[in-house]
Amino acid sequence: MIYPYGIPYDGKSSRNFPVILMAIALLLSPLRLDCQDIDRPPHAKHTLKSASERDYSPFCIGGLAAALLLAMIWICSLRSNVARRVAKIKELESKYLQIFEANRDGFVIVDGQGRITDANKTYCDMLGYDLDELRNLPDFYSITPEKWHKWEREEIWQRRLLGLGWTGIYEKEYIRKNGTVFPVELQAGAVRDRNGTVSYFWGVARDISERKKAEQDIKGRLECEKIISETSSLSLTTSSLSDFMEDCVRILGEHLDISRAYIFQTRDGGLTFYNSHEWAAKDILPVKDSMQAVPAGDFKWFLEELSAKNAITIADVGKIPDTKGRLLLQSQYVKALTIAPFCSNGRIAGFVGLDECRAPREWLQSEEETLRSVCRIISNTVARLSAQEEEHMLSTAIENSSETVVVTDSQGCIRYVNPAFEKITGYSKAEALGQNPRILKSGKQDLDFYKDLWQQISSGGTWRGRFTNKRKNGTLYIEDAVISPVIGKDGTIRNFVAIKRDITNQLDIEKQFHAAQKMESIGRLAGGVAHDFNNMLAVILGFAELAMSKTNANDPVRKDIEQITKAGKRSAELTRQLLAFARRETAKPRILDICESIRDSAKMLNRMLGEDIEVILSLQREEIRVKMDPSQLDQILMNLCINARDAISGKGTISISTSKRSFCEEHCRQHPQFIPGNFAVISVADNGCGMDENVMNNIFEPFFTTKPSGKGTGLGLSTIYGIVKQNGGFITVSSTPGQGSIFDIHIPLANEKAEVPAEEKKLIQAAETIQWQNTTILVADDEPSVLTICRSMLENLGYNMIEADNPLKALDLAARKERIDLLLTDVVMPDMSGKELADKILQIHPECKVLYMSGYTADIISKKGIVGNNVGIVRKPFTKAELVEEVKHALAGAAAE
Repeated sequence: MIYPYGIPYDGKSSRNFPVILMAIALLLSPLRLDCQDIDRPPHAKHTLKSASERDYSPFCIGGLAAALLLAMIWICSLRSNVARRVAKIKELESKYLQIFEANRDGFVIVDGQGRITDANKTYCDMLGYDLDELRNLPDFYSITPEKWHKWEREEIWQRRLLGLGWTGIYEKEYIRKNGTVFPVELQAGAVRDRNGTVSYFWGVARDISERKKAEQDIKGRLECEKIISETSSLSLTTSSLSDFMEDCVRILGEHLDISRAYIFQTRDGGLTFYNSHEWAAKDILPVKDSMQAVPAGDFKWFLEELSAKNAITIADVGKIPDTKGRLLLQSQYVKALTIAPFCSNGRIAGFVGLDECRAPREWLQSEEETLRSVCRIISNTVARLSAQEEEHMLSTAIENSSETVVVTDSQGCIRYVNPAFEKITGYSKAEALGQNPRILKSGKQDLDFYKDLWQQISSGGTWRGRFTNKRKNGTLYIEDAVISPVIGKDGTIRNFVAIKRDITNQLDIEKQFHAAQKMESIGRLAGGVAHDFNNMLAVILGFAELAMSKTNANDPVRKDIEQITKAGKRSAELTRQLLAFARRETAKPRILDICESIRDSAKMLNRMLGEDIEVILSLQREEIRVKMDPSQLDQILMNLCINARDAISGKGTISISTSKRSFCEEHCRQHPQFIPGNFAVISVADNGCGMDENVMNNIFEPFFTTKPSGKGTGLGLSTIYGIVKQNGGFITVSSTPGQGSIFDIHIPLANEKAEVPAEEKKLIQAAETIQWQNTTILVADDEPSVLTICRSMLENLGYNMIEADNPLKALDLAARKERIDLLLTDVVMPDMSGKELADKILQIHPECKVLYMSGYTADIISKKGIVGNNVGIVRKPFTKAELVEEVKHALAGAAAE
């Protein structure tokens, strides 16, 4: 607290102040002179009275009065300061309560005993409780599964919260009111008083069910491919059916999140079933020993379903209509299961099953498909090991396998390849036979790699690893391989069998998944800082522009202001580039002819690139129409040409061409980076230094650059990537060191004609002719500096400006004004959004036009209900010219009607 005269208030001196005043008064009182001495004439001889004869009462009373007066002044000052602080606290409390309730994440307050004392609506909705119900819970463990209690009490509560004061971000599970369990992402902190005692704990929770589901699905598919690959490899090299089945249930159990995996086989001509192989999780009770002689009648319902549907999937065993089968499964604590049969000689020989004993669950499609695939592999293996069908079934399995199978003799000469080999490598069977597998060498593995491989398999071992090989057409692909020796009865190696799986597409999917995660992180960062950052930039650029208008060309201060303006504009451009990369930049797409747009941009490109760079245009004569923001097309061309120019040393050429291309589903399956459909293609080629493979793998990463420090931000190509993705397209790149690069931008074709709508023409004409005097503009923004900038930019043009720093004040001003021509409002404000404010003002002044301004990202703006190509939005930061242009355009709508 500060006293009226600037004296700091420390909270303690106020208690001593009246006492000090009284002490001063009492000390001063003995210093008075006798009243009689004062009344004695100046010429009279006088002497001082003794101390006992003096009267001190007048000075005592005066001192006390002065002390009381000062005390009253101090009390009034203190009360005034306290009143101001209380008002400020109430204002902050209201503001933070709004933020607390409007947060999209769940926010909760917990006392020192773990009881919930407050929570926002998102938190309540997440759990299905209302606030009073949450407060009545004994503690937050009531909404947490028991398996988390010990860890959360020791690690989160004791070590992190009480010890460190903050938990960091961690994951756990919550229990909804209806009993369902779901994953959440949490962070929490402790708030302490001045004595260090914990006042309360806060926590922020986010439901990550969808994210976990997506991660689980991707992980599940990858694991399922591994299962199929491993079981396929085992099926071709095993000599024992029992060992193979044991490996199958082990692989299923280790790769899938299940309680049990097992195989049942028939016995006694199909009269009974027995559990021949089983895998059980650590905390699950095995049941193999108790299931060695189950009558087929107990499986009647299952057998009928298997015969008709080829597989059974049950999410909740308790809902099985067959009583006997349900009781049998419940006796084994099974809550959910999926089973699929395998056959021998056209008859069901048994089935493979997966159990979940912890809770009912929905089975993933990938898990069901994997189980059926494993069963097919088992069926093939059973048939292969059957004496009468061994050769035929082995040949069928290999010939129909989607994985490459190569058989060589003991010296490595190819004796057999399957059709998958022909499809993947491009070599026909006739071309491969008699050759050595080195025809596939890509040069990516060194001699030591092949030496170790040969040493392992020639000594009787099995080699597992990964190759980068080369197809007949020269393209590279990556494959996982298992190479095993075939040992004859005499113990010598007769052949080698290689089972290989092309994983190029799988690796591309993983790479795309990680790239999407990175882009989402950048998007969150950009969206989080955009509003406040753009608000401040609007103030900086606005005041700099106003200051520059007040100086003449020779003023030395003008150069300093120009530097401020340049830095502000560069900061604004960096923000826009981040938003473009994250696909959150506000775009105004329209139908345009890319050939015409590129022709219009050619002069600008020539001036920008300089005399040493020749721009060659090779554009289609016919229209190639796309729907996108013209400024985004300019950004693509500018960034690509600047990138090409920097890759050229000295003189060079940049070629820009256009074309149309269509891609079918089959082509896109072979090239995962492509998208099926019809596209306009913009190709930008240069004869610069080119790029190696390492650079090409990182060119679209944000902030990645090969330029020297200070010469580039690393956002040029990542901005292009974001723009192209935002418009539903894709990019392909080809480059060779020393031979230049080619960037192909693919944008979906549009069927509409590229023309300016009649309504837009009408607005343009109106904007050119209308007079703006006596026009009233109401500006609403919760940032006072923005209000000042808008007034300074518009007032001297003849507009009547009225301002409001909150929506409620804006409504009050609107109600007292007879006429408002334009509402210029921020999108996001306290109490109500700009859209809500506009709706209310339009009820008072239906003729009023609306122009929004915002520093938020496009996704936030759309969530506030502001969508559509015809909605006027001016992005912060803006210049005076940009604001005036948008204001005129908005008012022109009224004049054109």
